[in-house]
Amino acid sequence: MAPGGFCYWARLRSTSGTLDAIITNDTVSRGRAFLLVARSDRAVESDGCGVWVPASAKSSNPTPTRMVDGEYRVNIDVWEGTYRAPGGSGCYWTRRSSWDVSNIIANHFGPGQQIVTIARSDVGFVTSGCGSWTKIR
Repeated sequence: MAPGGFCYWARLRSTSGTLDAIITNDTVSRGRAFLLVARSDRAVESDGCGVWVPASAKSSNPTPTRMVDGEYRVNIDVWEGTYRAPGGSGCYWTRRSSWDVSNIIANHFGPGQQIVTIARSDVGFVTSGCGSWTKIR
């Protein structure tokens, strides 16, 4: 990701440049990002994301009971359970059932301490501006 910037990506059904060409898209302001490309996608576009590399089946998170800004694969990069973070004025988190931004199970944006329970069935967890998450249960 570009320093101080953000990453934008879009999966496309065509390269027409029209809004209806977008299957799904997302932005990531901090940390790493995951993008699941389907065989049916015609193209992918991204800006500010750097070079995309295939995700390893192995975790790159050295401590799966702690998280900072970024995207995490549940049961690979982070374990299921209940986590707490100090929060912040721009704290945002989301639990996802897939990497498609439209498949949000639960999310929150706002200040204050945060507590979230990540389920074994969740696919991903995304966090930005919340501080360090620590597993409490």
